[in-house]
Amino acid sequence: MPVAYEWKSATTSRPLRWAFLKPPALLVVADFPPVQKNGRLPGHKPDKELQILFLSNKLHTMIPKNIMHNIPKALPAELIEVIQTGDGVRIERIVSKGHASPKGFWYDQEKHEWVLVLKGGATLLLEGETGPIVLGPGDYLNIPAHTRHRVEWTDPLQETVWLAIFY
Repeated sequence: MPVAYEWKSATTSRPLRWAFLKPPALLVVADFPPVQKNGRLPGHKPDKELQILFLSNKLHTMIPKNIMHNIPKALPAELIEVIQTGDGVRIERIVSKGHASPKGFWYDQEKHEWVLVLKGGATLLLEGETGPIVLGPGDYLNIPAHTRHRVEWTDPLQETVWLAIFY
C-alpha cells in the first residue's frame, strides 16, 4: 500500500505536492493542482520552503522502513545496526541466530539499555539476579547503566530480532 505525504505552502494552506512511496522504494512526486508549463502553480509564486525540502535530506528521513526487512540469510556473527542517533540516544536493530556472549564475557555499558524482542527468543543473565531472564516476542527489559549482563542463548532455529535503545 502506498504511503502519501503532503506538503503545504508556507503562505497558503492549500496542498502543493504529494509524494507517494510505493514499495519497495519508488518515490513518485505529483503536483496538486497540476503545474503550468513554466513549473509554477496557477496564480502562485514558487514556494521556497517546498524547494528547500526537495533539495535537502529531509525527504529521506520521511521514507518509512521496516525493521523486519533486509535480514541476511547467513548470520556468522550477531548483526548490530544503528537505526537512529541523537540527543544522547542510540537506537539499534540487533539480529541474532544461535549467538551468545563469549564465555566469561559480561557487558558493562555506560548507558541504560532498553531492549525489546520482536521475533525469536533469548535468555539473558544479569549479575545479581537469582536466575536467567527469558524473553520472547513482545517482551522487553530495561537494563540500568553499569549492570553487568550477558546473552546466554538466542534461538538457533530462527532469527531473534531485538530493538535496543541506549539512553
